[in-house]
Amino acid sequence: MPHPFKSGTLRRTLVIYLLIACLFPPILFSAYTYSSLHSILTGKIRSGIDASLKQEATGMENMLNDLDFVSKQFALDGRLVELVNGYLKTSQTYDKAEIKQDIEDSLNLVNFTSPNVGLTVYYMPKAAEPVLF
Repeated sequence: MPHPFKSGTLRRTLVIYLLIACLFPPILFSAYTYSSLHSILTGKIRSGIDASLKQEATGMENMLNDLDFVSKQFALDGRLVELVNGYLKTSQTYDKAEIKQDIEDSLNLVNFTSPNVGLTVYYMPKAAEPVLF
């Protein structure tokens, strides 16, 4: 029985050309599509990450500016320092209550002017009750 794909036969040549004609364009098109989609998606992911990082950096910068503003309010207001010192030195309950109310009023004013800062407290880590106000 003769071999159907002997070298040099017309049948073998036609089959090879047909395979090349049928397989080469889809393979080429698939490679081009994959390359295009890969570059587009890589660019989108990179720009999304960059935008997210820029947004986080802006948020952190705003928070630091708010904290700087609050710390300046506390540092420049000598009255608040005097009130805290008076509270710590006073042993009478009524005077402590009045001073504590004045300090809380000052803290409320700072919290009102800078609502993005969040919780503002005076913290003394070595005290029996570390959070004073």
